[in-house]
Amino acid sequence: SDETRKGLSQAQQREVVRSFRQGNYNVLVATSIGEEGLDIGEVDLIICYDVSSSAIRQTQRFGRTGRRNAGRVVMLVTRGVEEEVYERSLANASIMKRALAQAAAVQLVQTRPLLPPGLPTRGDQRRLAPPPDEPPSPASE
Repeated sequence: SDETRKGLSQAQQREVVRSFRQGNYNVLVATSIGEEGLDIGEVDLIICYDVSSSAIRQTQRFGRTGRRNAGRVVMLVTRGVEEEVYERSLANASIMKRALAQAAAVQLVQTRPLLPPGLPTRGDQRRLAPPPDEPPSPASE
């Protein structure tokens, strides 16, 4: 058909996540937006249908599982180009981990704030509360 399919509204998304957390669903299917924005500590399996060449994105994906229980990530990778991209991502992640492990390789440089001239450079610290229907994340418990 000529209709374009739109995703769920934010309210619908919240309801799905709430139902998942309550155990009404045992499988949650999400796009890459879900892998970046969801904080669900009970995830024990992630299946990725694509490969990212970014070591940071791969690390973020792996960090979405196993927060409370043992977890795993399954990558569905085709032979050829996609396999090469995945192996390159793993190599980049290894290089990044080695660099972070070597304190001499990390240099902190003080710079001026990246704000247009005339804007205040003093931060405003606030504690933001999650929506009332959302349970606290493991980090805040």
